Amino acid sequence: MLRLGWFIVPALIVVGVVIVVTTSSALPPWVASKFGSGGAPIGAMSRDGYIALMAALVGLTPAAMIVLGGWLPGRLGSAIRVGRQAVPEKHVAAARRIVQGFMLAMAAAMVAFMVAMHLLIVRAHAASPPRLEEAPFFVLIAVFVVVLLSGSLLFHRQLRSLAGRG
Repeated sequence: MLRLGWFIVPALIVVGVVIVVTTSSALPPWVASKFGSGGAPIGAMSRDGYIALMAALVGLTPAAMIVLGGWLPGRLGSAIRVGRQAVPEKHVAAARRIVQGFMLAMAAAMVAFMVAMHLLIVRAHAASPPRLEEAPFFVLIAVFVVVLLSGSLLFHRQLRSLAGRG
């Protein structure tokens, strides 16, 4: 499954950047990029700047997570610890796979979150003046936080189970 993730997540990043770039043509020359209470715009940036920022957030941040997920576990050697417990040497390879899987999952979650946020901003510009719908925004934030927390708890639980084995 992990091997498949090394292909799926980079493809997801490319698709996310393509979605941002292709759907941004519907945006006005100045894009409301910051919203206050009630969804009213309180900050704007040029469309080109917005596209560059969102493409970077959708592409570079998850890509950095993937690079770290591939590079970091190999550099940890046998120094993988959970709390005060070290992962036994015979389980280090499994611990590395867990770290890599976690980084891939978090990168995928980041892409999904940022693309969804972008689509909410595009949708906000369908109205004049632009207005961000608060309910979908808060649902998106809540879902993202739940995904991050559950992924982190699962990650910790998996590493802890390895550290507890002798």
